[in-house]
Amino acid sequence: MTAWSHPDTVGHAYIITAGTFSDPVKLQVRQDTLTPQWGLRFEHVPLSAGTALRLELFDADPEFFSANDDMGIITIGLAEIQKAMRSQETYQVNVQQQTHDQVLFVGISVVPEMN
Repeated sequence: MTAWSHPDTVGHAYIITAGTFSDPVKLQVRQDTLTPQWGLRFEHVPLSAGTALRLELFDADPEFFSANDDMGIITIGLAEIQKAMRSQETYQVNVQQQTHDQVLFVGISVVPEMN
C-alpha cells in the first residue's frame, strides 16, 4: 500500500535571469502530502524579460524504485511573477499542462524590494 500513498515530494528550485540559472536550492522532502509547502525565498531578483522560477519536482520512493518518479519541470515566467506581485498575496499559477496533470497549481508570493 505504501506505493499508492500520497507523494513524498522533493526537488530543486532555480531563478533564471538573463538566461542564467541560479545555484539550485534543494527542496527538502515533504512526505505523504498532496500540498507540499516550502519556505523558499529568493532575494534581489531583477524583474526583467527572461526572469523565471524553475522547479524540478520528484516523488521520492527509494524503498520501491531505483530512481525518483518524475513529477515535472515547472517554469513560471515573468508575466505570472508580475501578477503575483500585483495581487499582494499568494498567487496560484496553473502548471497542470507543464506536469501532465501531476502538479496542478503552484502558489507563489512576490514582494517588491523596498529601497
